[in-house]
Parts: sequence; C-alpha cells; structure tokens
Amino acid sequence: YTKDHQTLVVEIPVYVGNKCKTVKEVTMWEQAELAAILQKYWADNQVSCSIKFDPENEAKDLPMLLNEYQYKLKAICFLPKQNTQYDQMPYEEITESKYLELKANIHGNISRIGCFKDPVAEKFCDNDKCVAESY
Repeated sequence: YTKDHQTLVVEIPVYVGNKCKTVKEVTMWEQAELAAILQKYWADNQVSCSIKFDPENEAKDLPMLLNEYQYKLKAICFLPKQNTQYDQMPYEEITESKYLELKANIHGNISRIGCFKDPVAEKFCDNDKCVAESY
C-alpha cells in the first residue's frame, strides 16, 4: 500500500532477455514512431504512451518531435529517463537480483487472473441500436 494506505501498488517483474532493446537504448524518436505505428495500424483509438527522453541530449528536440507527430498521435506524455522522478514510475529498470527477489515473492496460480468469465461478443452500435455479432 501507499503511505496513506489508500492505494495498493503492484509490481510485476519482467525479464526481457538480452536480445531486446531497453528504454535506455531507444531514442524518443523511435518511441514516438512506434506509438504512431500502433495507433495507425493496431488501435482503433488513442494509444496510451509515455515517451522517455534523455534530458541532456533530447530535451531540446521535444518541440520538433511534437510538431512532427502532431497529426500522427492523439496524445502523448513525456518522462525523463531517470528512475528517481516519481515514487511509482510506470516502468523501472531493476537488477537481476531484484528481479529474482520479486519473482520469488509471487505465490499461487496467477495464470487465471482475469479469466474467470467467458468473453462477451463485441457489440456493434449504430445510432440507437447495438447488435452482438454471432460467430
């Protein structure tokens, strides 16, 4: 829980392997382009994305990036590439020992989380009526 005991914070340790680029190896331009591609070809609405930028080398280019992507992204937010900005960063790099420690504290069968009901067919709405497609 947070200090005020009002919010439960969950940490999910993830191992990405050593063949995957981490956020510190990806420029803000690459992140913006990936978000734009996802929004255009995958999502039917806005893609939620926090672009991390290097404050020393990339901050001066933020206006140029916003100009370039103003018609390709509906919204975007930026965070400096530093793990010390906020108590609860969306993503944070951890050491292998921290990963193993967090992973060791996961107990029970978590493979069924969110899978308690049969999925509901999507409804296609047109003005005043919605129809569930049958498959």
